[in-house]
Amino acid sequence: MVIYVDTLIFTNVVIDYLLLCITSMIVKKNYNIIRLIISSLIGGVSSLYILVDSKSIIVDIIFKIIVGALMILVLCGNKKGLLLSYSVFLGISFLLNGCVIFLYNLVSPNVFYSDNFINYFNISPVLLIVLTSIIYFIIKIIQRIFIRKTAVSTANLSIQVGKLKLTYRALVDSGNTLSDPFGNSQIFVLSCDEFSNISLVLDEFELSRRNRLIPVKTVSSKCVLKAIRCDKAEILAQSKRYVFDNPIIASSIEPIENDCKAIIPANLLERICD
Repeated sequence: MVIYVDTLIFTNVVIDYLLLCITSMIVKKNYNIIRLIISSLIGGVSSLYILVDSKSIIVDIIFKIIVGALMILVLCGNKKGLLLSYSVFLGISFLLNGCVIFLYNLVSPNVFYSDNFINYFNISPVLLIVLTSIIYFIIKIIQRIFIRKTAVSTANLSIQVGKLKLTYRALVDSGNTLSDPFGNSQIFVLSCDEFSNISLVLDEFELSRRNRLIPVKTVSSKCVLKAIRCDKAEILAQSKRYVFDNPIIASSIEPIENDCKAIIPANLLERICD
């Protein structure tokens, strides 16, 4: 079987990206997209190990463990849950590898290629990418269905800005897709009046230090929301408490429904660790 280096790296980047996304779903943690891509690239480049003339299974396993540790370290940094993410990633990686080996022993060798304890599908790279993309979207659809079934309609949101601490009844909104363009901070939305009240309490220096702008794209237009960097936020929902350091609160441009004063992204409650 002829293996092209560019195809080898690209297909493995796609597979590693999907494995990391599955890890994210299992541990219920959001990962920075840039770190996710870099980690996938590390995994893809490591597939060049197949060119090394080594047949030791022990060496191969140790190599996979080291590469997996590097990928998760880049992905998570020094954040809480590093060991859990690493364990889950290794588990699903070795499970996938075991399934491929099992299939390799069941079907014709022409279907799979195996070398240095690394296994590859002997199929068109385009077909492999299409299949992995389909699997990814199937997982996303299942995740969205699960979130809709388990989502709560409202929750309590507490915001701490300096010595000021306020609690609001918040709407859990599946349509809230705001993201921090300069990092991976969680973003919550407050009603315009509540946001203005917090801004008035802060002195000029504190306000200038905390001020942020969040770009928003709607169906009909694009705009920028005024925002403030907070010290801490807490969500209390279904007897569970979630804590966020240095989140961002943005000012809503539209009234918030159900007499709520804040908005929480619906998928946040399903994709974060306690």
